Amino acid sequence: PGECYTTPAAALAFGTDLNDVIGQMTCYRRHIAGNYPADSSMPTIFNEYMHLSWDNPTAENTAKMAPVVAKTGTEYYVIDCGWHNEEDGNKVYPYVGQWKESCARFPEGIRKTTDMIRSLGMKPGLWIEPEIIGHLCKDMLEYYDDDCFIQRFGRRVLVQGRHFLDFRSQRVLEYMSETVRRMVEDYGAAYIKLDYNQDCGVGTDREAFTLGKGLEECADAFLQWVEQMHERFPDVVFEGCASGGMRMDYRSLTAFSLASTSDQTLYYRYPYIVGNILMAVLPEQAAVWSYPVTEDCMGKDVSDDCIAMNMINSFLGRMHLASHLERLDDNQLGAFGASLPYGFTCYNGLTGVKRRALPYFPNGFTHFGDDSVCAGLRYGDKVYLAVWNLGGNGIVTANIANVHSADIAYPPVTDAVLQWDETSLTVRFPRSKMAVFLEIRLCDSCECRNRQVLPATPTV
Repeated sequence: PGECYTTPAAALAFGTDLNDVIGQMTCYRRHIAGNYPADSSMPTIFNEYMHLSWDNPTAENTAKMAPVVAKTGTEYYVIDCGWHNEEDGNKVYPYVGQWKESCARFPEGIRKTTDMIRSLGMKPGLWIEPEIIGHLCKDMLEYYDDDCFIQRFGRRVLVQGRHFLDFRSQRVLEYMSETVRRMVEDYGAAYIKLDYNQDCGVGTDREAFTLGKGLEECADAFLQWVEQMHERFPDVVFEGCASGGMRMDYRSLTAFSLASTSDQTLYYRYPYIVGNILMAVLPEQAAVWSYPVTEDCMGKDVSDDCIAMNMINSFLGRMHLASHLERLDDNQLGAFGASLPYGFTCYNGLTGVKRRALPYFPNGFTHFGDDSVCAGLRYGDKVYLAVWNLGGNGIVTANIANVHSADIAYPPVTDAVLQWDETSLTVRFPRSKMAVFLEIRLCDSCECRNRQVLPATPTV
């Protein structure tokens, strides 16, 4: 009795069609999104987790991979889960929480490895899951008091071997702030991936009149701490990765330069995510894994089709390159075929457009399991369109009218065939699991050209 509650802010977008509505919402999101100078150039990133180190990075393996990655022009090299703790990566999660370098995997210290990465012209990064404590992490469980944890009915919440920290606690703030300082100043990280791989549930009733209110306060406290880390370390890029694809609300996304869209491990399923994700997150924030050399490629040649699709998967958002790049041949790492350097050139060429372009879905949203996917960006009289053939007869038609010209921008060499008329554009693929990236110019009369529909200060 006597209590009241005000909901968080909400935003509504209205338009004449799907692209118009999402365009309006995209403009609004850009108005509220955080502006972090360290990430202003939208640099390319290599992360050695996916299809490479998984949870067991080592100084030796990083020393082998980093020179190969440097040849691609990648700007950041991120070491993911496992740079900490002495336990084997296959069982490390129940023990995490201290966030101190692993002597087992980096016997000469993680700083030697991050310095090596810098010597190759790249900036190093490290992963962390700051909101959890493994239930076997004895030291941290003894260090933290009960009020440092999210609780329900007087008991610490435990999910899949993880307890959850309450960032309303000063003790938590002090330890985690020192942890980030140590990662940046002592370990040399210029990029920090903040992950969250379990769900604490409906909330906490500690110092809150409902579980939901407690959860909201905990979330606000955590995001305020993230903002403090931005202010304290303005040259560090902070990535939000909640199990890949979680926390896609813009209360969270305003606190990060970029956010992981998925931990999908199969490159030919990622297009179903990429084909829809720009309705939920800005292109300049939507991080997508690109892993040309997966486990099923080991011991055999990697096809140009596989490389091209992996690169195109990331063109509409932010590239997170990964996997055993050293297994690619000289042409694939060089200047021919579906090469990584040429893919980087195309990707980097979109940087100036990506912060201003609006999402474009000529065929509407895609459904998981569809034979094809079409999604892109539109700006002025240009449409940058990714087209994926994932099955069927290999004929993919995009509902784009009044095409003046169209070119396959990537891959530079392909046997896919492109044609168009007044009402549509068609790509004919000779094989499944192929993709092309198109640069399309529209006629002056085309109704689907980009429109700047919102005023400088949108009305909420």
